[in-house]
Amino acid sequence: MRNKIFIFTHYKFVLVFENNNVTDYVTEKMMNVFQAGSVPVYMGSQNIDPYWIPGPNSVVKVWDHKGPEDLAKYLTKMCNDEEEYAKFFDWKKTGPSEHFKQRFDDCAFYGAECRLCQYLHEQREKLPAAQKKKINDRRAAHHLYYIAHFSDELQYLTFPITQQLKFTTSLSLST
Repeated sequence: MRNKIFIFTHYKFVLVFENNNVTDYVTEKMMNVFQAGSVPVYMGSQNIDPYWIPGPNSVVKVWDHKGPEDLAKYLTKMCNDEEEYAKFFDWKKTGPSEHFKQRFDDCAFYGAECRLCQYLHEQREKLPAAQKKKINDRRAAHHLYYIAHFSDELQYLTFPITQQLKFTTSLSLST
């Protein structure tokens, strides 16, 4: 899954087509795209709003377009307009919706590995500033992953170090 998420970091949009377009059938596919910092182009359950999206305008829904050609024109337009594209991430300024945070926490892929990461982060936050700086410098040298904060709550989304500058204006990053 990490390799898949890493690949998604290279794209502004990622197609997320569920295996079924059935009410309430939402898989980890969309969450993986959010973890990568990309925008999902979603086809699946039409009741994803507000429970499975972090905020308004954070997902491109295929049913909002007349067909594939209309969708392609829209995505091309968004790719070429950085200001409009940035609006997909407005939710990062205020943090994800409560519904989304609950769904994210409930997902099956949020397992022991994530809880261990959470524990280590909490322990690291208790360290003196000089020791935290040493850890941060070492992490930067080894191209490891950052953990993202939305508002004051920690969310365990990973972003490669190469993406750090891209996200620092829209969400705060912590190590």
